[in-house]
Amino acid sequence: MVIAGAACMRLLAASADNGANQPDDTVVIHSPLGATQTVDMFLYYSPECRSCAALIDKTIFAVAERHAVIVRLHKRDIMDRNGFELLMDELSERNIPLKAFPVLMMRLGVLQGEAEIGEGLPSLVESELQDREKPANEPSPGFHTALLAPAPVFLAGLIDGINPCAFTTIIFLLSSLALGKKGRRAMLVTGIAFTFSVFITYTAIGIGALSLVRTASLFPLLSSILRYAMATVLVTFSLLSFVDAVRIRSGRSGEALLQLSNGTKRRIHRVIRNQRHSGSIVAGSMLLGVLVTTFELGCTGQIYLPSIVYVSRVEKSLSSYLLLILYNIAFILPLVAVFLTAYYGMSVKTLTRLFQQHLGTTKILTGVLFLILAGLLILL
Repeated sequence: MVIAGAACMRLLAASADNGANQPDDTVVIHSPLGATQTVDMFLYYSPECRSCAALIDKTIFAVAERHAVIVRLHKRDIMDRNGFELLMDELSERNIPLKAFPVLMMRLGVLQGEAEIGEGLPSLVESELQDREKPANEPSPGFHTALLAPAPVFLAGLIDGINPCAFTTIIFLLSSLALGKKGRRAMLVTGIAFTFSVFITYTAIGIGALSLVRTASLFPLLSSILRYAMATVLVTFSLLSFVDAVRIRSGRSGEALLQLSNGTKRRIHRVIRNQRHSGSIVAGSMLLGVLVTTFELGCTGQIYLPSIVYVSRVEKSLSSYLLLILYNIAFILPLVAVFLTAYYGMSVKTLTRLFQQHLGTTKILTGVLFLILAGLLILL
């Protein structure tokens, strides 16, 4: 099929009318010179963009004719949610900010805006043709990053789960259950319901924050400001964590800088004490999980938010949510461990002593993690 002149315009219009809700609408453009090679182009555009039709009718057809190639043009509507998410995922994987519309992608490069496409497309197609001898299944630029991404995410979630903000609350909850003379079965039910509620609440908060971070990434300047500001905050938190470690080792744990305020602690303790009198253990424990997670966010978010920014930079949409779930699984592992050890007989005093003995080490690990996350945010 040969598409040229007005015929191309009619085909584009028909595609916009009939496939506006489709994330990928493919047009095949044959060169009239007996083309034998095929190149794939991905055009992210709006059906309302009249100049985009001219771009296909003139620029892309002229390139196909000049290089004697068949062009498979995959048109993706950015006004459709799927099309827009595909665009942002591709740009994120290539570590390229969105600058202008329309966007034309090929295997070896990305062109943004009509002027850049018009000037750069001929040389990009030429590079594509010259690169044909390379293996087709060569790993993408983000391949190694994708393999390494789960490790820091899991580590961050685990350290977040054992930070003093979360751990002291768990200890107080167990003490409250012991004072209320709750049996082992009640403790087990409370632990399961509370842990599940914390996981769901923390994951939901993460999904919302991830959406906001992805929205910010639409604006390159804002995205850069957010990234470097976050890295600066992380370095600051790292230094404060090391200061806290020194104070804890010298017996001044009450003077720690990175901890919940006294008012927030009292609020959490009041909610836990009230939960003891709840008529339903399951409902009360789940409500407690929601409230405690929300109250603690000002402290636990010191690790969570930078991890979300990191996740948004290294993974595609679906994979980023899987990494978010991985983070939250790691986050609740210490909580599960504490409830199980208490269920099988370890006293609250023993748990408290173990926690206090390793509090300084936890602060050091947290400080190191802050530095790692800061470096990853700058480098990726």
